[in-house]
Amino acid sequence: MLNASCRTILAALAGVAVAAAISILPCEVCAQNSTSISTLRETIESAHISAVGSNAVATSKPHGTVTLRKQGAKQILDVDVRSLSPSGTGLGVWLDQNSTCRPNDLVSLLCQLDLLVSTGENWRATEEALNTAPQFLSVSISDLNDLTNHAVCIGSPTMTGTTNVVVDCVLWAPIPALLPKPGKTSFNKHALLTLPVPPVINGQLWAPAPKARGKITLRYSGTTGRSFIEVDAKNLLGGHSYSVWMTLTTVNDPAYPACITNSVSSCLTNIDQLTLSVSGKGGQYVRDTKVGDSLPLQFEYADDLSNHLLVIEDEDNLIYLQGVIP
Repeated sequence: MLNASCRTILAALAGVAVAAAISILPCEVCAQNSTSISTLRETIESAHISAVGSNAVATSKPHGTVTLRKQGAKQILDVDVRSLSPSGTGLGVWLDQNSTCRPNDLVSLLCQLDLLVSTGENWRATEEALNTAPQFLSVSISDLNDLTNHAVCIGSPTMTGTTNVVVDCVLWAPIPALLPKPGKTSFNKHALLTLPVPPVINGQLWAPAPKARGKITLRYSGTTGRSFIEVDAKNLLGGHSYSVWMTLTTVNDPAYPACITNSVSSCLTNIDQLTLSVSGKGGQYVRDTKVGDSLPLQFEYADDLSNHLLVIEDEDNLIYLQGVIP
């Protein structure tokens, strides 16, 4: 789990042409109306973000959307940021060289965000052009398709040099492919959490709470870019604290069986605490990119979580429930 208050990213001010690394769709496909939408989420896995470098302070969790649209001859980039209260200037939209924002990634400035004065904490940037991609500040591309499979981050430069600046990013979003009907990629899946079955995990031969049960819900909306996961557990034992763990590999990975049997610690990583009910015998874990939550381990999309084993443990590392994310 990340523990920094923001991510520090090395940014190149010089123009960067990313088109060479991305395959261009055929012209007949590019001519169709198409859309790509993604939700901005926090760059750390925590309940709230306290600051964006030295230039902005979040009064509530920031969130928003990044939308690419091709409408006839028009190509449009629209970035909408909500609940980000400024204490300075220079908030921009930066293109990451990779599909996930990570420390020390190289990023280049696409455009500046404008503060909507009427709200005091909402920001907007809209760039458009005819028959080509918009003219960005430090990125040279000919088509919006060249931005897909990259990530964007929202942040402010905090230190300048001769050729480089350091950008502290508070939000980021992956950019999915532009599709004529992105809603067709939506899904809503469910799976049960069940009692551990020996010897799946460390040879544990008994269930601490025999009546425990639970459910995993995984959703994605192609029309809004929203990724959502919810873990709901019931009939646990009161008086304990519980945490949610996930395997780093999928259950289909050839290394998975040996890893689970021989070394639980090398297979599982703690993704968060379970938020307990009033009785202490149930709890939930929820991540929703619509409200600015990051997904576990900074995964890009909900379906990236599929086929990973998820377990609920108490403070003594006893496993109460387990299930495979659908």
